[in-house]
Amino acid sequence: MSIDPVNEYLTALITRGVSPSTLRASRSGLVHFCTWWEAKHQRSFDLTQVVDRDLRDLEAETPARRWSSTCHLNHDLSILCIECY
Repeated sequence: MSIDPVNEYLTALITRGVSPSTLRASRSGLVHFCTWWEAKHQRSFDLTQVVDRDLRDLEAETPARRWSSTCHLNHDLSILCIECY
């Protein structure tokens, strides 16, 4: 997995002074998405190829236990929206 976009985003969060727990949650959500995206598309993650449908598919395909609450799901999806758009 190419994590350059993930690292760039996390570096920006550090610069903004976010809390360590926000940083961990953001990294976890982004790495999960990148890993899922690579498995789905059978190629290395490319941020320029991410489309809205990918976010909907992730939400539909990820087992509910991945997110312990709707709040976590919404947080992961909001991070992806910020990163991708």
